[in-house]
Amino acid sequence: MRSLAASVAASLVLSVITLPVLPAAASESVRPLYVTLSDGVETVQAGESLTYTITLRTDALESFGTNVTMTLPPLVDLVEASDGGRLEGESVIWNHVTVSPSVTKRLFVSVVVRPDAEDGATMTAQVVTSEGERAADVTRIADGGRIAAALRPHNR
Repeated sequence: MRSLAASVAASLVLSVITLPVLPAAASESVRPLYVTLSDGVETVQAGESLTYTITLRTDALESFGTNVTMTLPPLVDLVEASDGGRLEGESVIWNHVTVSPSVTKRLFVSVVVRPDAEDGATMTAQVVTSEGERAADVTRIADGGRIAAALRPHNR
């Protein structure tokens, strides 16, 4: 005959339930985001306009929101930002931009290069998302008129 303590211990052991630990869903823990930034040109003249294109795409299974910040080069003035982008200091900011699977999201920023921008200077624009993805675009300022004049043969 078993003792009361042995019977209670046996019933407790039989009552233990083991639950499996399930991993977090992949779409919640991993949201691959890809970002690019381009103005489409290598050189620009002082006083000219540029349009930067930011592209966002994902391999995630579901749509999600991200914040996007584009830091403008110091030699430009903002003309317009698409999709509700707003200027804060030297940056254009978008809150909760929806990125969806199989869809490329594009944001546009139009700027004008300041007339006093020096020939040969470089302008670097940068973009970062709340996920930490980054991209940059570098454009050189070239005075096309002075370059063309320097290439022409001199008349004597």
